Amino acid sequence: MVYFLCRELCHMKRTRYLTVTIAGFLQKPYLKHISTASASQDSFVVSCLKNHCGLSKEAAIVASKRLLGIDGLKRLDSLRSSFRNYGFTDSQISKIIRGRPKLLFADWEKSIKPKIDFFCSICVYSLDVTMIVTKDPNVLGYSLKNQLLPSFEFIRSFAKTSQDVVKLLKKWGGSGILQCSIQPNFSVLQDQGVPKRLISMLLVTCPVAFTQRHDRFNEIVKEITGMGLDPSQSTFIKAIRTMVSLSKSNWKSKFELYKRLGWSENELLMAFRKQPMFILVSEKKIKEVMNLFGKKMGLESSAIARYPGVFLLSLEKRTIPRCLVLQILITKGLIKKDLCLAAALIPTEERFLKKFVTEYQEEAPQLLKVYQRGLERQGLAVGFDGLDEVKI
Repeated sequence: MVYFLCRELCHMKRTRYLTVTIAGFLQKPYLKHISTASASQDSFVVSCLKNHCGLSKEAAIVASKRLLGIDGLKRLDSLRSSFRNYGFTDSQISKIIRGRPKLLFADWEKSIKPKIDFFCSICVYSLDVTMIVTKDPNVLGYSLKNQLLPSFEFIRSFAKTSQDVVKLLKKWGGSGILQCSIQPNFSVLQDQGVPKRLISMLLVTCPVAFTQRHDRFNEIVKEITGMGLDPSQSTFIKAIRTMVSLSKSNWKSKFELYKRLGWSENELLMAFRKQPMFILVSEKKIKEVMNLFGKKMGLESSAIARYPGVFLLSLEKRTIPRCLVLQILITKGLIKKDLCLAAALIPTEERFLKKFVTEYQEEAPQLLKVYQRGLERQGLAVGFDGLDEVKI
């Protein structure tokens, strides 16, 4: 590649020199030649950075100012070759440089290579290394001694194995997780008496929670504690995940929506303590669930609030198909009208089929067909007549 670049640069120099006009000659021709040749070089370097490194035109122009001439192009070519030696593809290299253009000016042996070697030491497969660095090139800008190593060891103390940390890095990126500033947030949970196993659970399911500003994270934990959630229970961790996922305005908006649909403050708190993540459901689905259970089935808001987990279930794939089965059973008098709806919606499909379909196969042989039609989203045509008889 370097040979090709040198040849092209020399060719452009000769071409520019031969096309200098007489008028240009009279106006300091040697300066004209130097200026146009330099501009050609700049343009060619910009083109290389755009085509081979994936930089935008603006970023390429800025970078080209520090990569003038053949030496700069040799550095670019050397950087790409060094990444290839570790198994990075050209597209991955372009993405890395595009994500962190400063790597173009970094010392490979002193700054970049030691960090890639570190990731090689914790990963079983080289493919994992390329995935981690490509997903978040900014990790190559961290200090190995002061940031990457101590942060990895700290996170490793809460994860089961080193490979669990690797999985986190592959999924979430490293610049957020491998920073020392997240450690105080772990301390907040420990001070509240949250067991290590639950801290590990939060780390695996929602590592971005620990990347929150310390004052914000502390505020969230205090608010959750104030709502009466037990730090020793998994619902405490789910509450953190919920509040981290919502802005303050969205949090307030969701609470106001439930209140407009008839929920009281106490009912909201009761539901949140049981299943915090029901707040994350979209406003559209909240209205659909409340319409089904409230208007179609005549349930009171207090009854629905006792089972907030139903908001997390799929209406099309679980709630509606199962309610269609219950409708038939109640109409035939095979089950009581005051059946606990949660007992039919929460269990796994295997348990539901055994208890409500297989059990009544002789008395209502059409149950399985109705259920399957519901799963195929054809059961919606059956309607909800009779569902108002189902009570919690």
